[in-house]
Amino acid sequence: MWHSDLHKRKPTGGKRKPYRGRRKFEKGGFPVETVPGPEERVVDRVRGGNIKVRLKKAETVQVSDPKTGKTVKATIIRVVRNPSNVEYSRRGVITKGTII
Repeated sequence: MWHSDLHKRKPTGGKRKPYRGRRKFEKGGFPVETVPGPEERVVDRVRGGNIKVRLKKAETVQVSDPKTGKTVKATIIRVVRNPSNVEYSRRGVITKGTII
């Protein structure tokens, strides 16, 4: 996955010819798609030697009720529906807005 402006077009619609190749700092990471299960984390080294901790599997989530405004910690039984992506619903991937 690349995050650069080398592939963009000119305002006239013509293609820009890249003046250089891709650089390592333009490279992005692949998403870790969280699924229900015993908690498991993935540690990624990112730019500047920093680390990002991503959740691969999760047992509990913070669930909020929009009517009452209450938020509680709940255990995940299963993923009912994921409105962001039909494929995520089939595979049981948890994202923001997932109904569990």
